[in-house]
Amino acid sequence: MRCSVLASADLGFLLGRCVEVAVREGERTIVLASEMVIGWRALQVATATPYLPGLDRLEALFPGLRSTTDGFLVPVGKESPEVVLALCLEEGMRVSGSRVVYQPRHPHLPLLHLPPLQLPP
Repeated sequence: MRCSVLASADLGFLLGRCVEVAVREGERTIVLASEMVIGWRALQVATATPYLPGLDRLEALFPGLRSTTDGFLVPVGKESPEVVLALCLEEGMRVSGSRVVYQPRHPHLPLLHLPPLQLPP
């Protein structure tokens, strides 16, 4: 049996090429199915104004969207984050920044900031 290992600091790169990924969660290293982690993908959007025109429409298009202190978080899974950003512009939202984060589908759990696995030299 042949086993290959691919190492990268880019989690998105690994998710597109590997069946499983090893990530750090605090002090632990855990191995997860890539499909599970992809399902956790969310776009965190920071907005320039507290009033969010068009948020109702986005909530209808993206179930699970939730407001945050500086914008909102949209579960995207396998969808393109660019689609969400395009809809924000279409709705007149002033986006000041965005990033892809990974969050389990349980609303009571905090965002998982999974830094890449550090492999020994």
